[in-house]
Amino acid sequence: MKEKDLKYFYKYQTINSEILKKDRTLELLFKRYAIFSSRKNFNDPFDSRIKLIEPTFNEVRELFNKLVPKKKEYMNKLFLNDELSFEKNIEKIKKEFNDLIDEYFFYCVSEDATNNLMWSHYSNSHYGFCIEFNTGFVPAQEVIYQNKVVSLNLIEIIKLWINLTDGEQLSNDVWYALRTKLDEWKYESEYRVHASNQMVKKSIERKEKFIKIEYSEKAVESIILGYRMNKKTRDYIIQNIPYKVKFKESIITDNGFKIIEYKE
Repeated sequence: MKEKDLKYFYKYQTINSEILKKDRTLELLFKRYAIFSSRKNFNDPFDSRIKLIEPTFNEVRELFNKLVPKKKEYMNKLFLNDELSFEKNIEKIKKEFNDLIDEYFFYCVSEDATNNLMWSHYSNSHYGFCIEFNTGFVPAQEVIYQNKVVSLNLIEIIKLWINLTDGEQLSNDVWYALRTKLDEWKYESEYRVHASNQMVKKSIERKEKFIKIEYSEKAVESIILGYRMNKKTRDYIIQNIPYKVKFKESIITDNGFKIIEYKE
């Protein structure tokens, strides 16, 4: 896939509390915290889902026949003693794989700041706001949209398990799968950041389904205020944000929306 030359990514945000001092989204904005979610926290159950294709007993035996004696002994113990141990260990690999993937954390942004559906779904029908990030500070990759979930041959995981591969291709295939969504979500024009091990270690907070990571104020180009946001909320954000940032606003045109500089 050819990389696009984008200057900005956009994070649509909803204000949930009428008491602005207690609003969690505004707290995250002011403190420059990004919430990275695991796939278990996604609203779409098909998002980042990977269909694991199980090998047959004969396919594993064929792989077994190519091994050196020491690895044969290990693999025979795991899979080929009997059908029961084979099925049991296949299920074990599937569980371990999915448990591992469930510990990955992602931050999702969009390349489009004027998408009516995004403002409606993720910014409380234009009452919310949008953070405009400089792409140089957000190592996001484009999401792939297709009509079915990605499949992965379990035998490739078995090869890694018994040290037959270095896992590079498998890692690439998994990352492809984890940024693949069904076609119906294409309107989001999404990009996705995968939190590296170093980012996870530096996280401010970690829970089962999300981690909180601080980002630099240099990463923020502007805050785009929704066209329906009331003056009280606009003034509160502008007066209380503790770092220097530009403000813009979304306005209606005859055929859609556009982003302009905000003037009080």
